[in-house]
Amino acid sequence: MMSVDGSNSTFGLEEAPLRESLNFLLVARLVEQFGTSRRKANFLATPTLTGAPFALQLLHHIHIHDDERQRAPTLIYRQLVADDTLAITPMALREQMERGPYRSLFTWTSEKISFWGHLTNYLGLIRRSEREAEIVLVPRPQLVMQALQWATAQTSTSSLYVLLDTIDTQLFAGFTHRGRVHRGLTQTLLTLERLGQLRLSHSADAARSLVLGERRISDVQLLRKHSSQC
Repeated sequence: MMSVDGSNSTFGLEEAPLRESLNFLLVARLVEQFGTSRRKANFLATPTLTGAPFALQLLHHIHIHDDERQRAPTLIYRQLVADDTLAITPMALREQMERGPYRSLFTWTSEKISFWGHLTNYLGLIRRSEREAEIVLVPRPQLVMQALQWATAQTSTSSLYVLLDTIDTQLFAGFTHRGRVHRGLTQTLLTLERLGQLRLSHSADAARSLVLGERRISDVQLLRKHSSQC
């Protein structure tokens, strides 16, 4: 537990970045405040997923939030994944949100789209280039490997479908509206196999299988702890 007392520390709440970060974590319910005065209150971290990395914690807390407006970051991503979108510009994304099922959620400003881009890029769901405006929906290998490790611990299975379904329902979207694995997630899974982090295989008698690229896959074996450099 930490106490914020408004002292002259360079990390006091008078500093806008700290104040905004704390407010964000409070809204996401990753942190709980005890006391009515922000400067004199105590704060307790309240993560839901025991032992999970921060990115997974935040994605889960956003995903299960009871306020649909607070779920917006994962809802935007889910809509793009459902459409099997691989790349999109911020302007096109704004236009899509203004016309789509979440058009009444907000007034979709450029600032809201920019915030979504920064947050999801930080978490590893998307990739952005400083030179190009396009947002690429290919999740980073580290995030996907961490999600697979977490899902494996919850389900004790090697079924790729079960693991991705657990990730889809608890962390972030992975399936299109046709039930296929999103193209960006497919790229990341195949990259992880090339990196020697996991092994993908198919069993003819498997209850459920998925198609990754041109391969039919039923099982995944996590080979070793994923490097944070990937």
